[in-house]
Amino acid sequence: MQHSWILKAGIIALTIMIQAGPAAARGGNCEELPLAADALVAAMDASQTLFDTLQTLDAELAIIGRVGSDLSGRGLKYSHAAFVWRDHPKGRWSVVHLLNLCGDDTGGLFEQGLLNFFLDDPFRLDVKLLVPTPDLQKGIVREIRSARALRLFQPEYSLLANPWAARYQNSNQWLMEVTAMAQAGAVHAVPPTRKAAQDWLRQQNFQGTAIFVSPLEQLFGGLFQANLRFDDHPQRARMRGAYEVVTVRAVEDYLARTGSLSLSQELISPVLPPPALARR
Repeated sequence: MQHSWILKAGIIALTIMIQAGPAAARGGNCEELPLAADALVAAMDASQTLFDTLQTLDAELAIIGRVGSDLSGRGLKYSHAAFVWRDHPKGRWSVVHLLNLCGDDTGGLFEQGLLNFFLDDPFRLDVKLLVPTPDLQKGIVREIRSARALRLFQPEYSLLANPWAARYQNSNQWLMEVTAMAQAGAVHAVPPTRKAAQDWLRQQNFQGTAIFVSPLEQLFGGLFQANLRFDDHPQRARMRGAYEVVTVRAVEDYLARTGSLSLSQELISPVLPPPALARR
């Protein structure tokens, strides 16, 4: 397969050194490890397939989900969602998303090429493709282009961030709150704050996914994973071990229920990614 678009578009930083998986303790660091050639080829094939599919769409923005880790034990498949913007100033079909790169307690907003989306050692190379309605696409692009989306960003990161609190944020929650502000802005002018976004989602009956965490997982997660925090959830949730979280499934369900989804499609990769680095 030819990958000339990767070279010509200039939107992907082709590196053979990527940051490793989560650190084992708070304040952990990112160790750089070499990426195996077969893992790079698999990522290139997956990114080419996604690029070709996006090119067939009459859309300026979509949402893509990846299988970053094995969540089958939680009844989920896709772990992380991102915006992919066709006419991004840095290159066609650039990815815009919140990442927790090093397993520490902070996140950051990143603009990347499609290949980078698959260079984070995913559990599988399958992709969930969600295309919002045209009006919502334009609204989300407006939020990103005007930097309003940046004002919704909270650097304090937690995998189990409460959808109704502002203390922490996870990747899917930032995406959902940007989407909410795009919807609210189409109705009336709303300042881009996390409270405004969450208020809008409450009005629209948004529901996160219940993630069950055993007492043992809570104990060891709290001790050894800097990016896993529980203290923004109500006491009753902590007692039950049931935490409401924004997941890729919750994003899709919300878009479908509110009539804001034009297309939902899975791109199933015929190959498994070669084992390379610690799963994230």
